Amino acid sequence: VAKPDRGNSNIQDEKFYNRQLLPRVVFKKHETERGEVKPRQKCIQFLNAHGTRAVCLKTPPWQCGPVSQPVTLFVVGIATEDGVFVSGLKRRFLLGHLFPLTSRDKMIEMSNVCISTDGTEDLCANDQKMRMENLSMRGTDEEDGNCNKEYEDSSDEDDAFSDFSESSEETSSSQPDESEIYRGRTGPGMWHCYTAIFDGKSSQIRVDGELECLDENRSSSCGNGSLDGIIIGSDHKFDMSLCFGEGAEGEGEGTIAELAVFKGRMPDTDVTQM
Repeated sequence: VAKPDRGNSNIQDEKFYNRQLLPRVVFKKHETERGEVKPRQKCIQFLNAHGTRAVCLKTPPWQCGPVSQPVTLFVVGIATEDGVFVSGLKRRFLLGHLFPLTSRDKMIEMSNVCISTDGTEDLCANDQKMRMENLSMRGTDEEDGNCNKEYEDSSDEDDAFSDFSESSEETSSSQPDESEIYRGRTGPGMWHCYTAIFDGKSSQIRVDGELECLDENRSSSCGNGSLDGIIIGSDHKFDMSLCFGEGAEGEGEGTIAELAVFKGRMPDTDVTQM
């Protein structure tokens, strides 16, 4: 279950907490090609009730530990300018519009859709390695751990919703190497169904079912990072949120209607049917 990010604050007033940290619910108007208006769909806009600050939702770390690629991700949403739909908790594992290629894109904040993950050692394997070393140092006969067992580092719920740790800043740079970014062609500004398949050098981005690749001569790599949990509406450092407060009408008001995450690579036939 994704919850608001309280950071290090200790807000006791629940009403104040809800207004400051909960994202607001808006309704998406949907018209068919024939001009027929369908029932309005509830969506989440990642601004607080007053629209003065960006907010995000966070899940606890996965109980099984970080999940290795491949991972399939679906988002139905709109980014009105550069921003991140979904990311990992403490490591870069994101889908959004960012990392501009040109000075023009950087100036107007209208970058192509992209996916990117940490290029460091696989977290799931690293977690197992660290646990084995700890067990060895303690001289215990405890049974070896694996990613199907509870992720011990995430047992404290307070840690799951605390501010982003310094370790995340040390291990994940804000501007990754180009070999860890896979870009599509679509820019922000419209509602789309985004499909991202994080699968190393065989990654894919689909927008409204159509396969996208900005440069077919480049590798399809998005890095080899693992997913340790989910932040919705921001990157893992809360540096690049989907929304920002007190902008002009329509600016910085990114919204998500649907989100689904699947462990493994979903077959193309299933992806197109969804």
